[in-house]
Amino acid sequence: MISVRSLGMRLESGGRPVNVLTDVWLEIPARQFVAIAGPSGSGKSTLLGLIAGLDRPTAGDIVWRASAATPSATSSSPFTSSRP
Repeated sequence: MISVRSLGMRLESGGRPVNVLTDVWLEIPARQFVAIAGPSGSGKSTLLGLIAGLDRPTAGDIVWRASAATPSATSSSPFTSSRP
């Protein structure tokens, strides 16, 4: 299962903050397929990159199965995972 809770991503463009994703919630049950669709620039690739752990979100949580991934300011990895 993949669970995305209150996910947010803020970047800077031209020295100004831009909210790329704001308060995204998503739950994908185990063994399910989903499609993410939307217009150009709507944050599809950013969302997938965050779920894959390629980037660090500025807000929210991503949970894979029983592992929680949260933003980590001190690690070189985008996330710190822990098992409950």
